[in-house]
Amino acid sequence: MELADQPSPLTEYADDDLLVFMSMNKEDPETAEKAFNEFYKRYKGIVYPVVYKFCAECTKNVDELAKIIFNNAFFNAYQYAGSFSAKGETKQEVIKKRIIGWMVQIVRTEIKNQFSSQYDREKEQEAYAAMSKSAAAPSSPPSPKEIVVTRAFEQIPKDRDREIFYTYWFFYEETPGGNAKRLPDDVYENLARRYNTTRENIRQIISRCKKLVKDYIAQNTKI
Repeated sequence: MELADQPSPLTEYADDDLLVFMSMNKEDPETAEKAFNEFYKRYKGIVYPVVYKFCAECTKNVDELAKIIFNNAFFNAYQYAGSFSAKGETKQEVIKKRIIGWMVQIVRTEIKNQFSSQYDREKEQEAYAAMSKSAAAPSSPPSPKEIVVTRAFEQIPKDRDREIFYTYWFFYEETPGGNAKRLPDDVYENLARRYNTTRENIRQIISRCKKLVKDYIAQNTKI
């Protein structure tokens, strides 16, 4: 199997469907490889910048190491596609975030295979944030709704606040009652440490940004 941009007949399939086809690599290797080609095309631009960022922090031979880890990560995604589960989720934007998290874990495992040192959770959160930004910029022409959402994020005036809100957005999932799940405690702690502030201030920043984004979307979306 080669990591290459090849024409794919599976462009209409959802990301998680591609992983199902990839998991058939022993029973139907031809279909599995076609699915992989499409999956690779969709996610290579999200994964590579994060791989490169990790590698730049631990070696001078960045390009060489990044290529190894990047290729191995996608190879393992192909080999172990069956390990991914959306757990009954149907919203594609949520599924995409979960796939990104799954890919982050594969990348981290590859890095640990190359080095004995451990990577802390703060670097992982930076990877999540970087991947989230990439995921928010689709390769296909954006829909009117996606344009409004992107512009809503741009209304956040400070880079710091925007980065914090991107992290919140990555973890955001609504519960059946319509409320958002709270950020994990260690994420709050890492954000507070990174931006030299308090957890309470992080919560206030998220609250302000969420109101700003929601208000902009409400004002610029036809009901």
